[in-house]
Amino acid sequence: ERIVPVIGAAGGGPFLIAWLDVWAQPVRLDPKWMKGAYPEDDPPVEGMTASAHGSHEIAGAKGGYLMSFLALKAGPVVALDYARATLHATSDSLVLFGFSLGTAIATELAQSALPRALVLEAPFTSARAMAARLFVPGFTAVWSLIARVQFNTLARMRALRTRVWVAHGDRDRIVPVEMGREVFAACANRGELLVVRGGGHTDLPEVAGSAYWSW
Repeated sequence: ERIVPVIGAAGGGPFLIAWLDVWAQPVRLDPKWMKGAYPEDDPPVEGMTASAHGSHEIAGAKGGYLMSFLALKAGPVVALDYARATLHATSDSLVLFGFSLGTAIATELAQSALPRALVLEAPFTSARAMAARLFVPGFTAVWSLIARVQFNTLARMRALRTRVWVAHGDRDRIVPVEMGREVFAACANRGELLVVRGGGHTDLPEVAGSAYWSW
């Protein structure tokens, strides 16, 4: 089996750090990388674009860079291509895992990758629904006009053939557990739903213990 990481959390755990090395390979292969000694005004743009750091845009005369929202989608594709080309992974041996924001990206990727399973931890129903929770009242009325990212996981679940597993903490203050339940209920091919009593947004393995790892 091959597990393709879709998006990393802010913490620098061993798993994330190991996969950052994978994502860094395209940058290191760019001739302009020069072992990290590249000039500030001539960075390894091609390697950066090809890597999991996604597309970048030039911002200002000093050659600074802003990560585009496209980076969210570019990274998973690069990781998937790496798994197929280097690890010789096939669709029926792939398991995609997404956490929080990564659940939406993993779901989108699953539509084309057709993995054996899709595992989602703390999923949200849609970007619009999250905006309704986080921003001022009435904000969602203009959402479709200003949003560059829709991330409608709930809608995608109804057509996804891949079997889906969902885990959520019932004390998650960032993405409410109700969203995890909605996502699982919408699955066309359901695996198992794990609701962790007392679990927050980032501590499910610690709180659930063996129940998490057997799920």
